[in-house]
Amino acid sequence: MTLSKRLQAIADMVTPGLKLADIGTDHAYIPISLAEEGIIPAALAMDVREGPLERAAAHIRDHCLQDKVKTRLSDGAAGLKTGEADSVVISGMGGLLMMRILSEGAAVLSYADELILQPQSDISSVRRFLYESGYMIDLENMVCEDGKYYSMFRAVRRHGCCPEEYEYKYDIDFEFGKLLMDAHHPVLKAWLNADLLKTEMIMAQLRDKNTKTGNARLAQMQEHAARLREALERCGGSPGSES
Repeated sequence: MTLSKRLQAIADMVTPGLKLADIGTDHAYIPISLAEEGIIPAALAMDVREGPLERAAAHIRDHCLQDKVKTRLSDGAAGLKTGEADSVVISGMGGLLMMRILSEGAAVLSYADELILQPQSDISSVRRFLYESGYMIDLENMVCEDGKYYSMFRAVRRHGCCPEEYEYKYDIDFEFGKLLMDAHHPVLKAWLNADLLKTEMIMAQLRDKNTKTGNARLAQMQEHAARLREALERCGGSPGSES
C-alpha cells in the first residue's frame, strides 16, 4: 500500500518488530502498510466510531491481512489491554483530544515501548505534556503535503534525566521542536519563514491602523516574530533562507 507523505512519515517512526496499536485508525492505512511490508508482526486498528472501523475492516480484507490486523471499537486507549501493543500510534487529531487519550490511558500506555504522535493542533502543549508525564522525545520529523505542514514525534519512557541531546529546556524547544531545530530540518525552516512572512504582513497592517486593540495585537505579533527569528537562528539559517 502506498501511503501519503504524512502517513508514511508516521509509519517510518514505528520500530520494526513491535506489535502496533493505531488509535483513531480511520482507514487503517498505517497498520495495513506496515503489516504488508512485514515491518510489524501484528496490529490493532482502533477507533471510537463504527463507520471508520467498518471501512478499516474492508481494507484489511482487501489486503488479506485479517490474521495480522484486527479492528476494535475503543474510545481512545480504553479498549487496549496491557501487553497488546509495544508501539502506539495516535495521529490526525487535535492536541487537546490527544492529551485526553494519553491521560485517560496512561496506565496501559505506560507499558508500550514507544508512542508515535502527530497532533493537528496544540503541538507545543503535547510536547510539554509528554515531558511532564515522564516521557522523552527521541525522534521528530516534519513534512509538507498539499501546502499543509505536519509535525510528528516519537516518545519513550524517561528513566531519570534525559540525555542532553534530548532534553527540552526552553519554551522554544516545546514550541518548535528541539530535535527539529538541532537538525536544521528543512521543512521546519520553510514553515518558520512562511509564518514569519505572514506575521510581518499582519504587523504592517496593524501599524497602519494604530488603534488600542490593534497595538495590543501588534505587541503579540512582535513577540511571535521574535520567537520565529530565534528558531530560525537555531535552525542555522537567517529569515528568508531555507538552505
